[in-house]
Amino acid sequence: MDNEARVSAVQAQLTEVQRRIAQSPDKDEALKLAIEAAELCMRALSVATTKNEKANLKSQANGFISEAERIKKNPSWSPSSSSLSPNPSSSAASPSPVAPRAASSSATSTSPTPSAKAHRPSQLVSQRPLPTAEQIILYKASAVNGVQFPPWKEPPSSKEFASDADTGHFSDHTLFRFSDDQLNSLEQWMPAADAMPPPTWFKGGKGNRGPTMQPAHTIDLVQDAATDCSVVASLCAIVARPDAGKQQFLANLIWPFNHTTLAPEISANGKYVFRFNFNGCWRKVVIDDRLPVSKTTRMLHVVDRNNPSLLWPALLEKAYLKVRGGYDFPGSSSCTDLWTILGWIPEQIHLQGVEIMPDELWTRLSKAYGFGDVLMTVGTGSMSRRTEKDLGLESQHDYAVVDLRTKGTERQFLLKNPWTEGTESQGERRTPSATELLMQEFAANPIKAESAIKTFPFSRPPKGTELQPPSMFWISIDHIFQHFESVYANWNPVLFQHRQDIHFAWDLESNKKIPGCLADNPQVSLKTDGDYVIWLLLSRHFKDHDSRGVETKPGAQDPNVDENKTPTQASVHGKDMSTTPSEASGDNEVSPEPVLSDLARGWITLYIYDEDGKTVYTKDTRKIEEGEVVSSAQMLLKWSNPKKSTYTVVVDQEQLPPSNYTFSLSTFSLKPLTLDHATRKHPYTTRINSAWTKYTSAGNLQSPDFGRNPQFSLEVRRKTSLSLLLLVPNDAVVCNVVLLYTKGKRAHTVKSIEVVANSGLYMKHFALAEVKELEEGIYTVACSTFEPRQEAEFELRVDSHVPCTLKAIPQEGAGLVSLDLAHACFTRRINRLAAPLRPSKLVRVTTTAKFVRARAASTAASVLARTRSSPVRITIEIGRGPERRMLIASGDGDYSDDAAGVRTEEVDLSPALKRDGDIWLVVERLSGPATGCDEIYEVKMLCDSMGAVTVGVWREWPL
Repeated sequence: MDNEARVSAVQAQLTEVQRRIAQSPDKDEALKLAIEAAELCMRALSVATTKNEKANLKSQANGFISEAERIKKNPSWSPSSSSLSPNPSSSAASPSPVAPRAASSSATSTSPTPSAKAHRPSQLVSQRPLPTAEQIILYKASAVNGVQFPPWKEPPSSKEFASDADTGHFSDHTLFRFSDDQLNSLEQWMPAADAMPPPTWFKGGKGNRGPTMQPAHTIDLVQDAATDCSVVASLCAIVARPDAGKQQFLANLIWPFNHTTLAPEISANGKYVFRFNFNGCWRKVVIDDRLPVSKTTRMLHVVDRNNPSLLWPALLEKAYLKVRGGYDFPGSSSCTDLWTILGWIPEQIHLQGVEIMPDELWTRLSKAYGFGDVLMTVGTGSMSRRTEKDLGLESQHDYAVVDLRTKGTERQFLLKNPWTEGTESQGERRTPSATELLMQEFAANPIKAESAIKTFPFSRPPKGTELQPPSMFWISIDHIFQHFESVYANWNPVLFQHRQDIHFAWDLESNKKIPGCLADNPQVSLKTDGDYVIWLLLSRHFKDHDSRGVETKPGAQDPNVDENKTPTQASVHGKDMSTTPSEASGDNEVSPEPVLSDLARGWITLYIYDEDGKTVYTKDTRKIEEGEVVSSAQMLLKWSNPKKSTYTVVVDQEQLPPSNYTFSLSTFSLKPLTLDHATRKHPYTTRINSAWTKYTSAGNLQSPDFGRNPQFSLEVRRKTSLSLLLLVPNDAVVCNVVLLYTKGKRAHTVKSIEVVANSGLYMKHFALAEVKELEEGIYTVACSTFEPRQEAEFELRVDSHVPCTLKAIPQEGAGLVSLDLAHACFTRRINRLAAPLRPSKLVRVTTTAKFVRARAASTAASVLARTRSSPVRITIEIGRGPERRMLIASGDGDYSDDAAGVRTEEVDLSPALKRDGDIWLVVERLSGPATGCDEIYEVKMLCDSMGAVTVGVWREWPL
């Protein structure tokens, strides 16, 4: 039998073994069959003749060995949990990141737990049709760091990567930022053929070595001069994924790709296309194959220490850093990185939270990791140099989780430090796995390795093997809790059955954020059909800046972004490098100035309210669920017990700089739900801007000068429900808004009978008053601070079901002439005073009288008089005696002791009135002095014409 026939026979045997694994009655039988399949692949490798055959067999061997290890580690293995498809070679072409299998179990009710037999979609895409407005948002969000990244439409054709003599080698002229330290190492950009393997690593000549897409040994990725430890740690977590289909993630990520060898291909023209998930959808990222080459041994891009010629990690890193701005990376988290690269759901688990327990966390993560449904890194916080040295850990650094195990009673994580010069950890060193040793030995000597296959020990490495480098070490979960701040977990989205996405913009430039007020926050309606787990993921889009670091939209940003900082903790994962201005390299691909980060400093979160999908005004409304406040680009809220109802989901932020932002909200669930923009509580909104000044800030509802506060007439044309919202950015004042039935006229006092709605207690930042049914009419809205003479700007907003008209009411006396009359003084025997009025022409007047002080022989009587005065009224009368006619009276003729005083409405005076008798201004006290003191009143007359009326002196006025 020739070699080709032998390979074909082995392929047929492999198909049969796969079928038997899927039908295995128990775990031991499945493990035995997986080992047998790996042996078949090894034997076939020794006789395979073509490159594709060898690559295919090697990939299948890796898959069966990984499956064997997974079967052994999984105590609850069942045939339905097998990750092997009937034909490994053909399954590689599937776009699914993993083949369907049982979902991970969890210790909490917020994790998805579909049954092993449940249908798992190959990809989870949003089932919600996108309105035109949201399509426009996604289109505008294509611009990031001065580059356009269009939404993904379809995989590129092979023609895009073919060599063309006319067009030559593909070149991408995007600017990448570098720090000064990185520029000290940068020699120039070189095509992959010259850059890989690193020239400085092979000074004697690279020989026949050149860039390759397939590793010959176990992958060991490291960062060096680049500040992207979270990115490299994410790549390490991907390649360490314990699943036979782990290579498949590249099939839907990078083009050109060979689905037979399960590896990317070298592009003939140097062009590569990546499919990344950011700013609301999958997007197309195009790069060339040029890499920044170092003139020293320090590497500017990620490199595989075991396979220095391996190209795809450096290309993937370059594509991601093109989105994020450059190699001078300001710091990130693997949650953001893996969400962008793979589209896996990010979850940041804060280990210092009192509700997180080691047992619970281990149960959640260990089984899911065994199924390959979660990728993890862990991050340290800020540590002193002494602590770094004692623990052997880097401060504010990301470590990849590349394995989990239980050793006796101790549960351990295998961590990998992606930094090539990392501090040596004090943890237990990792011994190479049996799989790695076998593959390394086979790569060196296939014939010798084949003879040792039958005695290959899966449980422990051969005697005499050396330990791995200090970049890998075992650490217990207790020490993880003690020395690390966060676990960054990214979950396979196909654990769920349904997904919906909604996209929205938030203008924080025009609408100032008012703490505690949610009226202008993005809000979403979420309708559920029952009690099942829902995950809600809020994603803040990367912002656009041009190559000079200038934001292309209004609003400056802080360049020193800490993406992991929360109000209770901070962590930047990336070794800090200088960000001072740098010089451009010869090919003009280095940014001439440091650029600002694509993420502004600030925090985001989600709230859920049981408000029937209608807008919520204040945080005081009772919340059903509340997310953590995080500074990363994504925030995950896991909701375990929604009922059949419609809820309102509200997006909130803290300290985001004033600018325009765009967001996406994604829901992941096991059953269908409905996601849409929240219904406005009232369809019509009227706004007016105003301010309290030293004169118009007259104090609270009980203030005698309340009438000077800003007031507005509100005309309601039809019966409606209504909300009054007073927004005050200044946190130095507390405020109130009240709706009064005073026919749109200025209210000088607040009478309970006139109050239609009141916001209640004076509060910082905003006041809300609501009316369920308001009759048509004209009302007065008064806005006040608790203390007088406080200056602050504010916005008054009226929401209603019918159009309303809101107008400022002029201050009393605005545009009028004020006549200050002599004080009117009541003594023990005088209760009525009058002064003659002599109009010279038609004039409209308003008259006020206000208690000023009391005079008494004793101090006690004076104190009493300051707090209590006699009831008075003011009238304008024509004639005297029984035949006198009252032209107008304050308070409709009633007496009042209000501290704000008494006043008449406007009335016209003319010389013609004197034909019926003299005109008198009368101030009258109800009875004898209530305080036993002389009482003095200030009297003013406001006229619409200067010199149109004269007022005589006061005189006692008998009835």
